[in-house]
Formats: sequence, C-alpha cells, structure tokens
Amino acid sequence: MHPDVLPWLRCPVSQTSLSLHDARWRDGMVWSGSLVSAVGQQWPIRDGIVDLLPRSAAWNGAQVVNRLPLAAWGYERLWRWQALSKLSGRSFPLDEEVALLIAQLAPQRGGIYLDLACSNGLYARAIAANLPADSHCVALDHSLPMLREAQRRSHAKRLKISYIRGLAEDLPFADQSLAGVACGGSLNEFVRPDRAISEVRRCLLAAGRSFWMQAQQAASRSGRLLQTFLLSGGIQFLAGDQFVASLRAAGLHISFEQRDGAVQIVATRGRIIA
Repeated sequence: MHPDVLPWLRCPVSQTSLSLHDARWRDGMVWSGSLVSAVGQQWPIRDGIVDLLPRSAAWNGAQVVNRLPLAAWGYERLWRWQALSKLSGRSFPLDEEVALLIAQLAPQRGGIYLDLACSNGLYARAIAANLPADSHCVALDHSLPMLREAQRRSHAKRLKISYIRGLAEDLPFADQSLAGVACGGSLNEFVRPDRAISEVRRCLLAAGRSFWMQAQQAASRSGRLLQTFLLSGGIQFLAGDQFVASLRAAGLHISFEQRDGAVQIVATRGRIIA
C-alpha cells in the first residue's frame, strides 16, 4: 500500500479513519503491519495487501470459485483476453477495451483511481500506466489469490498499485475521495449490485468518473438459457436499460454507452443535478 492512500481509507465497519502501526516497507510501499480504526478495530497488512474484508461477508457460488488459486491463475491466461469477443459475437480485443477505459476514465487528470473487484488487475495496470506522478491506483477484490496474481503482474511491469481485500458493497474509502472507479465484468457477481453502485457514487468526487463493463441479459434463446443456468451460481445479468437506470438512480450522469451482443459498457461523469 502506498502511504499517500491512507488518509482516504476508512474502516469498513465503523467508517472511522485508520492509522498505521508496526509498518515494514518495501520499495516505498507498506509491506506489512496493521491499520487501526479510531475505535480500536485492527486490520492486517500482509505481503503488501491490506485486508479490510468484513468478517460478516456473504458469498455466492461465483465468488467462492474466484477465491480458489486455480481460478486466479487461469482468469487472464485462459479467459479474460477472449471474453468480450465471445460475449459480443465480434472481434473485441483487450486493446480496444482498454482504450475505451482510458478515454472515458481519463486517469491523466490525476487523483486516486479504483479498480473495483479487480480480479487479476487488468484495469488497474492500464490506469497506473497512465497516471501522473502524484496520483495513485488502488485495486480491490475479495479474493486473496486474485489480489496476489494482480500484484505479481503489476510488479513485473514495475507499476505501484495499492492492493486491498474488501467488498464492493462496503467500500473502505472516505466520501468523495476517488477521482475515478472502473469495474470490468464483476458487477454480474456482486451480491447486491445496487448497493455497490451506491457506494461508488458516495466515494466519487463531484466531478468523478466511472467506467463499467457488464454482461447484460442475452437477447438470443440460447444465451438466455445459458444465463439461466449461471443464475444458480449467483451470477446476475441485468438488462441493459435496467443497469443504466440503476446508475441514474444512484445520481450518476451517463456520458457514454456501447452495447455489443451481451457486452454493455457504460461510463459516467459527475452527478445528476436535480
């Protein structure tokens, strides 16, 4: 964890500020120690990963699978690079997806950016590579194996990213602390997606931006049958219009939308002014 991120972190239980104790450092990052809330709750830092996961978390089947080391090892190697092409029905390479991310999120503006439910940290690496020197990228996921794989990949590219274990539905950040939030595909696995969207809105600056990619409800019969099967594992598929409505209901202003087959990409800039 980069120490400059600490003032913006909050205890996910008490919502109070956190102080650093017994810190050990590596390459300018906090590598081990603990964070202690204003009311005495302690959260460990191990191997550069801050554990801010509430112990009362509820899991669905998809999230349990993502906590397996094999899933973390295979996610980018076997699936992520071809995911959007498979879901959209056209050639949709990672380079095109990442270009959309950077164009809409504009991390060059500076500030703190969050890769929400980061998996192997694909978005985090792209964001960190485009940040000015005085800005920071944070990657959050509930799965330690995913975070460790993301950390390994960013270290190989010499990118300084702060890694946090936590929940999308209870973000451990202060109000209006984030310049941007990116969420690539994991929305389908959230237990309470509306709660996660509300948390993003709370944490974004008034002029903050967000970028979302989700697998929307399929239009074809075969696609609907497959999604019905996946529902049993806890994966949800929001209709495209329903997802846009959820973002607007949270107070986020839609600035961009693109739909390709089952792939929906939506970006927001600032807030809806009543």
